[in-house]
Amino acid sequence: MNKFQQATFPDDEKTKLLEKICPHESVWMNDTYQVIIYDCKKTGMIADGFPDMWWLSIKRIDKQPIRDWVDFQRIKNMLVGAEHEAVELFPAESRLVNTSNQHHLFIFKEKGLHFPFGFNQGRAIANQKDVEAIGAVQRKLR
Repeated sequence: MNKFQQATFPDDEKTKLLEKICPHESVWMNDTYQVIIYDCKKTGMIADGFPDMWWLSIKRIDKQPIRDWVDFQRIKNMLVGAEHEAVELFPAESRLVNTSNQHHLFIFKEKGLHFPFGFNQGRAIANQKDVEAIGAVQRKLR
């Protein structure tokens, strides 16, 4: 995956309306992805009293579907930091938003702050020999 460069939106009426509804912090692009970073408090995407978070809106430039965990992990690490924890929410149907081939990560702004769920025993990365021994397939985290 190529490095991201900061980008800007075109100066048109549609973009101005979008920015008024949902002001963004920054826009980043590489050869495959566009990532828009929002402050969750400024956009009303977080409950009062919850830790500060960023919202990353990720889509492919060619608007094709995405489902690549490795790429999402790299995007988070490159744009926010390796020690910031993120989640992707699969909401209740009553809160469902599905308007395009776009994914959303919600990331704690505070480095080292962890969600109260998930793997707590530390890092576990399988080497190729271990993966092959159990008949699994895993590509390297690039």
